[in-house]
Amino acid sequence: MRSFGMPFIGWQFAGVLSLALLMLVLSILGFRRARKMRRQLLRIVVQLLCVPLGILGSLATLLLLAGSGCESHSAIFRSPSGTVAARIDDSDEGALGGSTTVELFTALGLRRQTVFLGEWKSVQPGDIHWENDLKLTVSYRGQPNYCKSTTVVKVNCIQRPE
Repeated sequence: MRSFGMPFIGWQFAGVLSLALLMLVLSILGFRRARKMRRQLLRIVVQLLCVPLGILGSLATLLLLAGSGCESHSAIFRSPSGTVAARIDDSDEGALGGSTTVELFTALGLRRQTVFLGEWKSVQPGDIHWENDLKLTVSYRGQPNYCKSTTVVKVNCIQRPE
């Protein structure tokens, strides 16, 4: 029976988005609280701190949400025991081309390591194969920028014919 023990969450995106939204909320709450302050000097100082915080939080939120449209992620490929997962990430950079990475996730998705970097769309979902929990095979087309193993998983990259 196969174990699906590792939940998979994109912690990095969720964490940065949460931080940006927290900055925005703190700015709004601080500005509202400052309006009720009796001391004018303190009110002005708090408002002057809240305005840039709000602008930074809203700008960060907008950039994160707008920038996420340029990246696509494949379904995850779990190791046979389910303790390690691999995912293909394609980053479309418009006229510059783009890149494809294969990332390994361990420790409930908190630890993330890039094991392959290559040309845009150089790895397809059918090109990722787990031989066992310790060995991952990645087939690719084109020229890779790098392919490396981790301390936990040996990664074998094989160029496929075009």
